[in-house]
Amino acid sequence: MSNEISLKSFHQLLNNDKISFLCGNGLSLNFDGDFLNIYDNLYSSHKKIIRGASYKIKSNSSFKRKCNENYRSVIQYIRAFDEKKLMEIFEDALKFAELIVKDDELISDLKEQKKTYELVFGVTHIDIVKMICKAGKSGGIQSVNIENWTILIYLYFAIKESKYHGLKYLFDNSFIKIIEMGNISRVRLIYDTKSSYELYEKVILNGFTTYYRFLFSTAILSNGKAINFEMLENVPNLDIQKIRLFLNQFDLFLTLNYDNIPESLYDKDVHHLHGKFVINSEEYVYGQSLGLSTSNGYVSFSDILIGDYFIFKTLLPTINKLANSNKHNKKVVTFSNKIESLMNDYEIQTVVIFGMNIENDHHVLRNIMLSFYNNEVASPHIVYCYFSNEEKIQFANAFQEVITFREDVSEYSRAIKVSYLKTKELLKEYFY
Repeated sequence: MSNEISLKSFHQLLNNDKISFLCGNGLSLNFDGDFLNIYDNLYSSHKKIIRGASYKIKSNSSFKRKCNENYRSVIQYIRAFDEKKLMEIFEDALKFAELIVKDDELISDLKEQKKTYELVFGVTHIDIVKMICKAGKSGGIQSVNIENWTILIYLYFAIKESKYHGLKYLFDNSFIKIIEMGNISRVRLIYDTKSSYELYEKVILNGFTTYYRFLFSTAILSNGKAINFEMLENVPNLDIQKIRLFLNQFDLFLTLNYDNIPESLYDKDVHHLHGKFVINSEEYVYGQSLGLSTSNGYVSFSDILIGDYFIFKTLLPTINKLANSNKHNKKVVTFSNKIESLMNDYEIQTVVIFGMNIENDHHVLRNIMLSFYNNEVASPHIVYCYFSNEEKIQFANAFQEVITFREDVSEYSRAIKVSYLKTKELLKEYFY
């Protein structure tokens, strides 16, 4: 793990390798502090949703009715909330998470009933709940990764099916209340008690899930800063020309972010792996269009993937792709297919990861490994830019944990060269 790369060697990579830049929210933070304080934007975002959100459905009548009834139920319930009531939802979600992790019998029962399981790289539903509790205990709800809350929507319905007696202790819990309000429709689209699909339906088409997507997408939009480069407050403190020269040395630009900051800096195509804000275009994904009227025009959130790994980063993208047959739907490509195809087309040998915390993005690392393997890259190389030593250690551990492929792929992946570069050094060299 001591494989630090010098700036001189990094320069050589930029000049000699076919190289991709893959960024997370850490890139956007340099341009405006609002991208760091997402929770600070929640109440103002809530008010924007009440006034200007557009939720439309183009599908069969049953699907349309279920989605609309569930969403309208939540909006009606939450419409008059003040900031304290809104944040109480997440405070109560934390209480629910704490109830779960303290009950070993419940955790055992959920595992026995196959309501929870372990991913191939060793992460379980309960592990994410523990992350929520740890973050909440150390820094309050604003320290919780915004994408982790959705695991509790799933676990609520899973626990309810298990007839767990402990839910009675949360009778006045606003998080549970709003999830129930979001499941008010009696329309059933799936009749399959032997599988988990009925359970997934309750989560994915829950009115609170839809509201949650609106809420955090709007907060990340940051009053239009995410789509208007001129509004970014830290731009005067940056050397924009130097940043442009740096980024345009990369052959391929991949981003996990929804904003269009890269489009203002990179001269070629920018590829958004988790969806993006689309201006003045009404898009449908899985029969649903989510958008907001703003001073910058109408902004679509329809293809944005936000939420936990289990459902919203793996299952939902697959469902979205299957829904491509609906003539109204935007044709979507799954994360794995997109990243592998792009890395192949651009003959990528090295991937530089910048501003990405590995906590909820194990799939990113796995798919880079698989893309290198499937594209038969002879000398694959990953450069991870880290802000703190803790981040560096987390990435190094995750790198080993995600290698759970068949033996030949695992052997190949273990041999991938990994180098580490301090983010502060890179910022000093190229951003200021």
